[in-house]
Amino acid sequence: MIYDGPEFPDQVAKNSVGKPYSGGAIFGVDYISSSLGVSQKEVLSALHITPRTFAKWAQRRGPRGATQRRLWQMVVTVGRLADVHNDLSGWFHSCADAQAAFKAGDTTRLSLAATPTDTENATAGLPRDRRHRLLHK
Repeated sequence: MIYDGPEFPDQVAKNSVGKPYSGGAIFGVDYISSSLGVSQKEVLSALHITPRTFAKWAQRRGPRGATQRRLWQMVVTVGRLADVHNDLSGWFHSCADAQAAFKAGDTTRLSLAATPTDTENATAGLPRDRRHRLLHK
């Protein structure tokens, strides 16, 4: 699947709280930074964007090609994770897999890092011995 940009049209984004798409690429980087509680420098590093290139975005139209795809894929991933986690920054900083995936710029691994706790939640109603066997294979 080829990803060409924001998931929501600008008209929807302007009316959607927490959806950064209408603000452009610079706002997208700030959204990722504030949502995950990481520095702008860490976001740029994860997305393989130099600070000099980022500074030029304010003077021009913004990123092109692969850089734009990486940025919006990360924005969408962080937005979806924010829908799942009440404290996204707290979860992110407590999950080594999520941090490693983010630093690698790997949105798929970042999304998957959110799922291990789902196993615990799914087994919560099972008898203790069966739950232990499923969780500790």
